[in-house]
Amino acid sequence: MPEGTILVADDDNSIRTVIGHALGREGYEVRSTSNAATLWSWVSEGEGDLVLTDVVMPDGDGLELLPRMRRVRPDLPIIVMSARNTLATAVKATQGGAYEYLPKPFDIKDLQSIINMALTSPHGLGEALVVGDEDAMPIIGKSIKNKNIFYAFGHQHIGWTLAAVTGKIIDSLIKETQPNIDIQAFSPNRF
Repeated sequence: MPEGTILVADDDNSIRTVIGHALGREGYEVRSTSNAATLWSWVSEGEGDLVLTDVVMPDGDGLELLPRMRRVRPDLPIIVMSARNTLATAVKATQGGAYEYLPKPFDIKDLQSIINMALTSPHGLGEALVVGDEDAMPIIGKSIKNKNIFYAFGHQHIGWTLAAVTGKIIDSLIKETQPNIDIQAFSPNRF
């Protein structure tokens, strides 16, 4: 049976209740709050083995809190969830160091699986892309952080044309921020 303390921050009581019951049945201890200040207090005091945080809360933004949590607890897996299912939200979450980004609504079994992986992988940080591996795919679709972006796309039901256009935008952004990475633009044939 899984062990560990999960810190849940979401302003929606029903979401906190459902997540708390589901993870409690799995064997986790769950501590829930509706605000960013309490979550920050818990994390800065060294509490919890994993954080599950919403983006929008009454007293703060989970994305703005993310870098602070990473600085004080770099090995703490942090899962960001949001009803604002935008590419920008997914990118900010992964750039901020989130282990995973989950667009709402999500399947509770997916959440349980992600939490189990986060708590059993080394330092909760997932697997790294091996640069220079001849069998590796280009960075798009291979890195854990970019898989999160694809996951967000998949949950928005966007068409192939929009995905291809958006992919070119992502390629441009990656080229600007990671000039040493050689990537190809999206095409429907790559999926």
